[in-house]
Amino acid sequence: MIATRFALAAVFALSVGVCPGASLAEPDHAGVKSESDALWLSLAGTAVPVLAVAAMTSNNHHSENDGPIAVVGITGYLLGPSAGHFYAGRPGRALLGIGIRSAALGIAVASFNDSSSDIPSAGTGGVLALLVGSASMVIDIGDAPRSARIHNGKRPDARICVAPGLVGPRGAPGLQVTVRF
Repeated sequence: MIATRFALAAVFALSVGVCPGASLAEPDHAGVKSESDALWLSLAGTAVPVLAVAAMTSNNHHSENDGPIAVVGITGYLLGPSAGHFYAGRPGRALLGIGIRSAALGIAVASFNDSSSDIPSAGTGGVLALLVGSASMVIDIGDAPRSARIHNGKRPDARICVAPGLVGPRGAPGLQVTVRF
């Protein structure tokens, strides 16, 4: 009898460490990333800096705040659309979008500096770069829910767990096998 109790205690101790979902009532949705949260994070990561820049530049004159305004705007442009991909656990996908927008911004800035006239103009290369950067923003924001779906698809859905539990009609102590697909 003592050996049985010792064996049950050992299985219980092991099951708490090995199968926390069964013994500690972990919810089934642990680790699942929400598609709508991914979308909203990308939207907010882009829109909030844009709105902040609009509010900061509403005074219509140049000031010492132009540097911070540019940093906030560039941060929203480069990082904001990728926020949902970072949330979904796909940093490679997020960094790809950041890289595309960084290259587009660099080309656009270089085309402004190459202008030979006194009035700055973007030129064809700059306009194309800005279009590519804008398209990258739209694609990253729209693709954030897909990143969450991909993350959720990689989760191991099948789980087998042995844990102590009440068995039979009287609720006698015993072992419970939980299989989840």
